[in-house]
Amino acid sequence: MIKNIILLALIFLPFKLFCQDLNIIPYPVKAEKHKGFFEIKSSTAIIYEDGLFLRAKQLKESLEPATGFNIKIEQASNKTDQIVLGINKELNHLGKEGYVIEVNQNQVSIEAFHSKGIFWAIQTLLQLLPNDILRDAKVSDRKWLLPNCSIEDYPRFNWRGLMIDYSRTFWNRRITKKYIDAMAFYKLNKLHMHLTDDQGWRI
Repeated sequence: MIKNIILLALIFLPFKLFCQDLNIIPYPVKAEKHKGFFEIKSSTAIIYEDGLFLRAKQLKESLEPATGFNIKIEQASNKTDQIVLGINKELNHLGKEGYVIEVNQNQVSIEAFHSKGIFWAIQTLLQLLPNDILRDAKVSDRKWLLPNCSIEDYPRFNWRGLMIDYSRTFWNRRITKKYIDAMAFYKLNKLHMHLTDDQGWRI
């Protein structure tokens, strides 16, 4: 499974990634790294606009297992230690899956024309963090630093798919979900499930 995920990543790995500072796959359309970091701490809050509660909840659930933080979700806050999710209708030129991320030492700002863009921005945010953020259990003695950066991104292709051949091999639900998580992490958006063939039918 791990080999397949690595191969999947390499397919979408532009050559220019090797000379870039930010470790993001696939590499964004525009990306600029700045000096300094934003640190996610136990005091960090996720601020969301109307209609983005589920995206805020998704981000919270992605960050909490490894960090061990009980991150608050709020609709408004005057403090600076926050990750802000917002819809910006002026970003319609990026399409429904495009997004903009701005990271500085005080806050992280994520904006998109559509909530789908917020979803993909969250995947980019996870890639910017240390790899341990993907752990299912708390990681001690680790600082969760996001590099200060400016990112603007949108997909080159509308259909970004992966096929799993269930008709010749047996798969369980847990492994299928892991593949879907890996697909999302690398911004693949179509899962083709090959269920039937002369070898058998898998439901």
